Amino acid sequence: MMIAQQLYEGIDLGKEGTVGLITYMRTDSTRISNTAIEEVSAFIDQTYGKNFLNTTKRPAKRMKMHKMLTKPSARLLR
Repeated sequence: MMIAQQLYEGIDLGKEGTVGLITYMRTDSTRISNTAIEEVSAFIDQTYGKNFLNTTKRPAKRMKMHKMLTKPSARLLR
């Protein structure tokens, strides 16, 4: 977790200031911004060619349901 925290806090890039290298480190999200997809796709295309680009979209995974807040034990209610 300590390394994840450091990546979240970021590094100093001089003129650009401090830039975080990851977003929230305690997430199971697999969402990627459209901007990031476009930038990475352009890099792959320029570096390796269009044959290395995946044009097939994957179906979105349904989010797992989380339990609501519950009491730890009925004995604590006495």
